[in-house]
Amino acid sequence: MRRNLLLGSCIVGGIGFLMSLVPNGIGRFSIFVVVPAFLLAVTEIIISSRKKERYGMAAGVASVCLVGIVISSWQMKLSSQIKREMHPASMDKEECGEKVTVPIIGFGGYNLGEKLNVEVAKKYAKKGCIKVRAEKKFRNFDSVYLYFTPKTYMIYRISSVGKGDENEFQVIVASLEQKYQAKMGDDGLLGTKIFGDGNRSISVKDTATELGLVGNTITFEDERLYKQNEREESEIAKSKVTTEGL
Repeated sequence: MRRNLLLGSCIVGGIGFLMSLVPNGIGRFSIFVVVPAFLLAVTEIIISSRKKERYGMAAGVASVCLVGIVISSWQMKLSSQIKREMHPASMDKEECGEKVTVPIIGFGGYNLGEKLNVEVAKKYAKKGCIKVRAEKKFRNFDSVYLYFTPKTYMIYRISSVGKGDENEFQVIVASLEQKYQAKMGDDGLLGTKIFGDGNRSISVKDTATELGLVGNTITFEDERLYKQNEREESEIAKSKVTTEGL
């Protein structure tokens, strides 16, 4: 019986470990496979040690499962970070820093909720964003990326990358905190500071921390417009559905 359980934990642990190496969903959920296998292996180690039996195979399984758990946990954290980057305004209040007391309007001379020129927006509709020169320059942010909804052409996110080191990052954060009269929250994973008003948010990423590059990324986002963007994308996708030729 014990031998069958050990063999089972070996197989399950191996599968879980391989799953943990796969990015996205499979890697994140592999923890639900490797943890039971790890517990079975540890149980076998305890029983074998009490009976003064060898438990080399069980120790090996436990080690592999432990590595799988670490990798899976990292994948879950990374997935959470990506979600924050895609729409930071939807983060929990504890993670958003203090609530800003000054309205969040926009950045680089462009406003969230602003409607783009229809002809220009249609030209960049497939990309969903357009890179333009900043009309109002802040520090080293010379240009901005305007992300817009595909049907109404409303700006829901403004992002920009500027050159600078860790000291520059601190200056940017201090400048934002002074203007918006609030302390930014520390994401703690990839060097991101963030705060907002419950709908609109501002985040600053120390790109050098994440990619080994010298630069910082600043992002302004409107959560309601982000959700509108998702609805419009879904509507466009549904409008293209056809059974012709099936």
